[in-house]
Amino acid sequence: MFSNNALKFAALSFLFSAFAFRADAEINVKNVVCKPQDPSGEKVDISYEVSSDDPAGEILVYPTGYDKSADLSVPISSTTGDAIEKPIKPGKHHFVWNCAKDYPGFDPKNFDLKISALKKKELFLVVDLSGGKDAEKYPVSYLDRVPEGGWSDEYKTKKLVLRLVPSGTFMMGSPKEEFGRFDDESARQRTLNRPFYIGVFEVTQKQYELVMGDSPSYYKGDERPVELNSYNDVRGATESADSAVNADSFIGRLRKKTGMRFDLPAEDQWEYACRAGTSTALNSGKNLNGTDNCGNANEVGRYHGNQNDGKGGYDTAYTKVGAYKPNAWGLYDMHGNVMELCLNGHGPAPKGEDKAIGSGGSHRVLRGGSWRHAARRCRSAYRNYYHPVDSSNNFGFRVSLMP
Repeated sequence: MFSNNALKFAALSFLFSAFAFRADAEINVKNVVCKPQDPSGEKVDISYEVSSDDPAGEILVYPTGYDKSADLSVPISSTTGDAIEKPIKPGKHHFVWNCAKDYPGFDPKNFDLKISALKKKELFLVVDLSGGKDAEKYPVSYLDRVPEGGWSDEYKTKKLVLRLVPSGTFMMGSPKEEFGRFDDESARQRTLNRPFYIGVFEVTQKQYELVMGDSPSYYKGDERPVELNSYNDVRGATESADSAVNADSFIGRLRKKTGMRFDLPAEDQWEYACRAGTSTALNSGKNLNGTDNCGNANEVGRYHGNQNDGKGGYDTAYTKVGAYKPNAWGLYDMHGNVMELCLNGHGPAPKGEDKAIGSGGSHRVLRGGSWRHAARRCRSAYRNYYHPVDSSNNFGFRVSLMP
């Protein structure tokens, strides 16, 4: 699954690691070769080969970079050729990266480049909940794109839709100069070595009702996120965030009726998915222009400063899912609406590669802020915490799945 090649030449020196997601058909990235296009090293030609036992299947490729000497995630967006979510077929491919444009002052020493390949036909995973509480199984299917006309009400009530997120490296937390930041958001580099699925929307009241038989929510609405849930309600009473869940919890029932290991997202997964490649306070690529009320925050989610804007058919509290602008990966409401339960405890944000996501004491992490919060508490890096038995009308959640 992995190939690592230390490639050296006059102008540039890279360490390459290639990763491929494996599902029912194996995909493998190999023979990664890098060559400078000119002596300055401003543009780099990167060739690679993708193999699959599904020769007719389309594949999506995601390159990601990390400058180890500067401890900084490097965007790889200025490319031409076979890269950045352009579907390709198995075979030999290449792209040209304008590294000087994406990363002025680029120094190739101690630089990592990762190429991830995902099957396009499995970009979205859909769970059919329409059979309700008494269904023996919940059928699972896949989509390779957003349906024509967008996500209909069906995907917010009777079906649960998740998006496949590529592996990658990012800076978790906030820089010291970020307007509105808090002290527990220290920036650190994180690498997620495997792709994962995460909910396109927060779990809604109707979805919860179909699985559990009823909804505990105070503010009623089928397409509103379910609330008044505790960590123990969603996963079951567990002392630590491990793989064990209560069989009669929401996650437990979802696992049993799909045969798949759904869970809450870990905190690093949540922030990585929220940011979708951005390093700004908001996943729109913008920073705050006010810590309390904020015009930029108005675009991406429901918070206390825009409760009365009428979006989504409601004029108080939180609103139905999908009423605001999604991020670059098509995920909605990761700023505001309801705070989202995460898997791990509220210790320091985890360091390194996929380590200690279940550590941090008895309290659990909440991310994203809510309709009751000021804009500064709805930033990508904002962290909060609660006891596993606590619940509130601004606590909600979305589900994740590690293939």
